[in-house]
Amino acid sequence: MPTIADLIAPFLADRHRRLRPNTLRAYRADLVIAAAHLDLPLDQITPQAIEAFLADPAIAPSTARRRAAALSRLFQWAVREGYGRSNPCNLVEPIALERRLPRPVPAGDPRTDVAKVIAAAPQPYRLIFTLLRETGMRVGEALGLNLGDVTLEPGREGLRVREAKNKTERVVTLGPNSTPKSLRGLRAHLRDLAGLPTTTPLFSSNRGTRVSYAAAQYQWTQRCAKAG
Repeated sequence: MPTIADLIAPFLADRHRRLRPNTLRAYRADLVIAAAHLDLPLDQITPQAIEAFLADPAIAPSTARRRAAALSRLFQWAVREGYGRSNPCNLVEPIALERRLPRPVPAGDPRTDVAKVIAAAPQPYRLIFTLLRETGMRVGEALGLNLGDVTLEPGREGLRVREAKNKTERVVTLGPNSTPKSLRGLRAHLRDLAGLPTTTPLFSSNRGTRVSYAAAQYQWTQRCAKAG
């Protein structure tokens, strides 16, 4: 069974007359990146593996959608040509274009309503939403955190956030007065994850992959809808 890397050249050659040069170059670039991350025979690449690849918080949602489209077209072609049996991209969760939580929250006093929505969310989403509310972090920043990015030593509490675009780092300070719920939640969460490598995602789905923006958005939408 071939890999993605094996099929890039024949796939693009087959599409050469149907696509513009710019589109072909974009396909090639996206598929080369995908091949490096999904270095398995086609029939061993799962929807979960593709979701984990596309959930990289360092890339824009539009880039993730473009890569998903390129992968899907390659798998479609592979099935048609007899290289593969199915297209796992058909089972991949759609990627939202905006990296913001949807609005509006339920009517009434905003602070009360937001607190109720967050309190009703299951973990780890409750902690994710709490961090966003108390620290002002971006969604992608919170989802991109690893265990090693969290410091909870008294007087030094903080989160190390990486700015992928600018290749810089900053520290989001935590404190008992400014971020009390975040601190309590992080201490409990880290106890549950004790012993895992520092490179482990701070927030993982029940599949064991890093929580995606689409999953966080879905949870937020569901909590808002139930809150009325």
